[in-house]
Amino acid sequence: MLRSKTAPTRLCAALGPYAAHALALGAGGVFSAAVLPGGAAPLGLALTIGIPASFAPAAGLGALLGSLAFLPMFTGLRLTGAIGAAVLARGLGKSWWLGAAAGCGTLMLIECMLGTAAVPSDWLWALSTALGAGALGWAFRRWPPVASGHDALWLAALAAGAQGLAVGWLQPGVVLLGFAVLAAAAGGNAARTALLGLCMGAGCTLASPGLCAGALGLVCGALAGAVLAPGERLGQAAAFLAGGLGGALAMQSIDSALSLGLSAALSLFLWRVIPARWLPQAEEAEAEKARAQGIGHSAARQLEQAAGALADIADTVDKVCRKLPPRQEGFDHVIEYTCNELCAACSRRMNCWVDHYGDTMEGMLQLRETLESTARLEVEQLPLRFCACLHPAELCATLTRGQALRCTRREERIRCAALRSALTEQYSAMAGALGAMAEQLRTAGAEDAARGKRLEKLMQGLGLAPLECRVVLNEKGWMQASVLVSRISPGPEELQLLTDEVSRLCRRPMELPRVENSRAGTLLSFSEKAVFTPCFGLAGQAAGEVSGDVAEQFCDAFGNARMILCDGMGTGRAAAVDGAMAARLTGQLLRAGFGSGSAARLVNVALSLKSQEESCTALDLLSVDLFSGQAEMFKAGAAPSFLVQGGQVRLAEGASLPIGVTENVSSRVQRFVMQPGDVAVLVSDGVLADGTEWVVQQLELCAKAGSTPQQIAQSLVEGAARRQHAARPDDVTAAVLRLEHT
Repeated sequence: MLRSKTAPTRLCAALGPYAAHALALGAGGVFSAAVLPGGAAPLGLALTIGIPASFAPAAGLGALLGSLAFLPMFTGLRLTGAIGAAVLARGLGKSWWLGAAAGCGTLMLIECMLGTAAVPSDWLWALSTALGAGALGWAFRRWPPVASGHDALWLAALAAGAQGLAVGWLQPGVVLLGFAVLAAAAGGNAARTALLGLCMGAGCTLASPGLCAGALGLVCGALAGAVLAPGERLGQAAAFLAGGLGGALAMQSIDSALSLGLSAALSLFLWRVIPARWLPQAEEAEAEKARAQGIGHSAARQLEQAAGALADIADTVDKVCRKLPPRQEGFDHVIEYTCNELCAACSRRMNCWVDHYGDTMEGMLQLRETLESTARLEVEQLPLRFCACLHPAELCATLTRGQALRCTRREERIRCAALRSALTEQYSAMAGALGAMAEQLRTAGAEDAARGKRLEKLMQGLGLAPLECRVVLNEKGWMQASVLVSRISPGPEELQLLTDEVSRLCRRPMELPRVENSRAGTLLSFSEKAVFTPCFGLAGQAAGEVSGDVAEQFCDAFGNARMILCDGMGTGRAAAVDGAMAARLTGQLLRAGFGSGSAARLVNVALSLKSQEESCTALDLLSVDLFSGQAEMFKAGAAPSFLVQGGQVRLAEGASLPIGVTENVSSRVQRFVMQPGDVAVLVSDGVLADGTEWVVQQLELCAKAGSTPQQIAQSLVEGAARRQHAARPDDVTAAVLRLEHT
């Protein structure tokens, strides 16, 4: 069954009330052209009676004009009076039965006024038209076209009216019939195809009785296509043509057979050129899509709940730690420790801490500066007021231990604060990443069950024993196919042959599959070839033994091209470790589906916890959607980048801080659209030691010369190396991406 919103209904919703009234006007004109056996023409009046009252004037006007234009003059004039009365009654009473009574009664009254009682055929015409209009008006009201399955009645009436407009070889009713049954058969729904074929075939046959055999042949051909070749346009077209040929051979004359064939060919042409997404979809496909979306929405809700829980944990930990009283780590802690550890057992305790408490505290405070500067106390450093102390050496040792314990606790507090900050930031970043994944899952496309079954049969025919086969078309229109088979180790030639077969089956060009082995088996993931192809170039030169600049260039599983350039602060091994760690973690997170911001936040946490020393690196990230050309540039402390479009160079820059410097990531995001031939260039700050002007000039020269991305990167690195000052060398790296048509 077709889904409830048909094409006219969606058109009305998109264009507003004017489109709906225009459709009612057109339907009235077409319906009124239908002449049934015996000369009855009830469809125009029936539409005026059964359509909602707000559209009755438009439908009545169309029926009135159609009656005068397509019917014999005498018949059209009699119907115009009935239609006008029905419109007037619908406007006054808003009720369909009042319009039916007024329209049908007016038609019979006109017959009486004309004095045609002695002519039975005229009375029979008037009576059949009035009864037919009343019955069909009730049916139109009872089964509106927006309800699932009810549009077959309206399409049948439309086919009858369209057939009344036949001119020469063109049979509009046959064209409409063929297009409708082909559209229904496209979803493999035999029941829907049979229903539409019977109803619309009946409408065409009533308007043109000689088309009975031809209409039956077309319906049988479309039904055979729905059963034998579900989802395959070529097979359905062949079955439809075969049925039409059989129907044409059963026609009474060669002219009728030729007219049927040409009309059927026109319907087939229209069905073939119109995009599949514009056609009504089968209810089974809709149900499968709804189930897939339901599963996706359920998983998305779970991810959103997990994201909310992580965000709440981060907020709770932060709020609780802020409300806890601070730990005592002042010098009073050292004095209290000494009093409890040494003086508690001393015989002069009362003399020092009661009788001369002020002098004792003043002496202790005099030692604070010495302990904080040297962290060790000798007997010679004791003030004169401690000359009466019975244990001067033990006093110095105890004060030294108390100061060390104080420093240890202070370091623990600082470390705990850093860990708490890193923990809350990590929870927040994970919450954001899970929320983004939930949104991607919510908008993910539905599974194509028909192609999935054909893919399973293909794998079975190749002897691979598939455990699971899925074909998914996402919201970008990008097809992905995944097959889980028993553990295999295919070679390059086998993968290419398998890719060719899957491309032929899915009717989409596919990339070579990603092969992932696990305990469950081998997962082969096929992805449709993108609209654009990235061409990468990379060159670099270290200032010392090893470069602190690390770059990665790859295409992920989500149809994006990625370029990452991490510039570790400084030069040498420490900078190289920071740059390599940041680039590797960022690449892994992006491949897993994390967004640029979430990945940067997680890498920032990792750098802050890497060691006691400060670790920071500049992060430059470019992401390009290979289906739309939408690009996003994420910068955190990175040098300006360059975009070459149409031979013109422009800079992409913005103030930000490297990751690892602060608890939160300070970044700048720029979005733009890349076209085929556009070039994006990421450089480290070593390239810009002599400014940006020479880079712009070099890129303009490369654009005019048609240099490859690798040549562009190499020329920038060599030019930067010549311009660097010998006293302050820096690592030099250039990463280039040029977008090309696939």
